[in-house]
Amino acid sequence: MDTLSHYTSETGLIGILRENSLRSTEYLSLNDTSEFGYAANNILLDAIEWVFAHIGPQSFRENSYTAIKNGFLSEYISYLKKHSAETRGYGSLYITSFAKGRNEEENDHGILSLWDRYTKNKGFCLQFSHDDVARLIHSEDSFYSFEKIGIADISYGVDKNSQDYKGMVEQSFINLLRFIYIRTNDERFLLRDQEISYDATFLSKFLVYCSTHKDPSFIDEREARIFNFPLGFAIPKFCRTTLAKPISNQDGKKYVTLGDTIRPGITPNRVIIGPLCETSIDEFRFRFPFIKHVLKSQIPIR
Repeated sequence: MDTLSHYTSETGLIGILRENSLRSTEYLSLNDTSEFGYAANNILLDAIEWVFAHIGPQSFRENSYTAIKNGFLSEYISYLKKHSAETRGYGSLYITSFAKGRNEEENDHGILSLWDRYTKNKGFCLQFSHDDVARLIHSEDSFYSFEKIGIADISYGVDKNSQDYKGMVEQSFINLLRFIYIRTNDERFLLRDQEISYDATFLSKFLVYCSTHKDPSFIDEREARIFNFPLGFAIPKFCRTTLAKPISNQDGKKYVTLGDTIRPGITPNRVIIGPLCETSIDEFRFRFPFIKHVLKSQIPIR
C-alpha cells in the first residue's frame, strides 16, 4: 500500500487534524508558477514548429520564434487568471501535493530535501494511505460537483511520442494560429473548417497535463497530486444531485477544502516530527491523542 506524505507547518498540521480535511490550492495561485511553464514551453515550442510547417518559417523574423512562444504563454496564463477571477475560481484547476518515499527509510524519516524546502526542517510530515486518499476523492465526487477530480503521479520530463503529448501540441497549434491571426489579421493563419478538430475540453486537459509533468530537476520530490476542477452549480448524478463545491479565499489565494463536510473525512495514519522541530513525541501525543503512530525524524542536519 503506497504511503503519501504531505509536508506542512504546524498551522497546516492543526488545520488538517482539526477538520479531518485537506486543502487544495488553485494551481495558478501557487508561489511558483514556473513549474507550469516546463510542460507548456515544450508543447508550445513544438506547436510553433507546426505553425512554421503550415505557413513557412520565412514568414517570421529571426527573433519572432521566442517572442511568439513567450507572448502566447504569458497571455494564456493571464487569460486563465482573468477567467478564474470572473468565475470566482470555478472551472479552474486546484491541487494537493504529496511525496512518495523510495524505501522504508525515507517513509520513516522523511526526505531531507523536502523537509528543508517546505518546512525548513521544523515542520511535520503527515502520512496517508493511497486507499484513504482515493476514498476521500470518491466521496467528494459523489457529494459535490466537479468537472473532474482524481489523483495522479507526477511525471518528470515529457514523452513527446505519447498520444497525450501529441494531442496537446495539436490543440495548441490551433490556438496559436488564432492568437497570431488576431494580432496580424493575416489570413494565412486561418484554418479551414475541415482542418479544425477543436477539443472543447482542451483547457482542463492542458492544465492537468502541465500540472502533472515537471522539470526532471525536481525528480527527488517523487510527487503525486490530487487535481480537481470544482463547479459552482448542482449536477444530477445517479441517485442524487451533487452540490456546488464551496471555494474559499485567503491572502489572495483561492482554495477548496476536501473532506471537511464529509465524514469521517481523512486523518493521517502516521505523523513524523521534523528533525529540527521543538515538539517532542510526548507533547505531540498529549495534544493529538487520536494519532496513534508518531515518529521523530532522525535525519542528521548539519
